[in-house]
Amino acid sequence: YSTYRLIAELKPETIGMTILTPYPGTPLYFEAKEKGWIETENWAEFGGHRPVMHTDTLSSGDLSYAQKMLGRLFYCLTRPGFYSWLKVKIFGLSLKLWALR
Repeated sequence: YSTYRLIAELKPETIGMTILTPYPGTPLYFEAKEKGWIETENWAEFGGHRPVMHTDTLSSGDLSYAQKMLGRLFYCLTRPGFYSWLKVKIFGLSLKLWALR
């Protein structure tokens, strides 16, 4: 939810979003491997565009959902008008409720 609020506040002109990816040789990879978080070792999928891991608190579906919601926020922020403003509020509330579950 913090990232959502930051994007809404800064209103960037462009944005790039990737999903946390435990690249081999990194500290995250070793931690994820040790904890059994890595869901695939198909290296072709390690590009940051789809989840290849989960954590103790977030499923791979949760990671995809968060990425999708942040993308929707950015799309709405770049489209002027009341309808887009309303969508930003609805997406924000939806993401906040999801994060608090």
